[in-house]
Amino acid sequence: MFMTDLISRLQAATGSNRELDAEVALANGFTKEHREDLQGPYIRWRGPNGWNSPDPPRYTESIDAALMLVKTDCWWQLIHYSNGSCEAMVVDSNRSWLGKGSTPALALLIAIERAKENSKP
Repeated sequence: MFMTDLISRLQAATGSNRELDAEVALANGFTKEHREDLQGPYIRWRGPNGWNSPDPPRYTESIDAALMLVKTDCWWQLIHYSNGSCEAMVVDSNRSWLGKGSTPALALLIAIERAKENSKP
């Protein structure tokens, strides 16, 4: 259910959104740690690959950040039409998933999250 809600929010987005970036990060194995040191409380994001930062990646803004989520056994295609609409496709050896979004990064994220949702056992 969570993934379907995330996909719906990505489809409704009109541009980059840091709250959505955080949701995408959490849905893809990141943890949000609340810490404190001598200077006070702070937040640390940790990724499944050891990534460590005060903020999640800018998935909704950056195609490169979104591509970090594509499985290595998949290929992808991105189309940005002259009317401004965007489509992305993620393909593995058996299936393909389509994403339509208002920006290339959002379209790619939608396709990636659909692939993840449909690949679960």
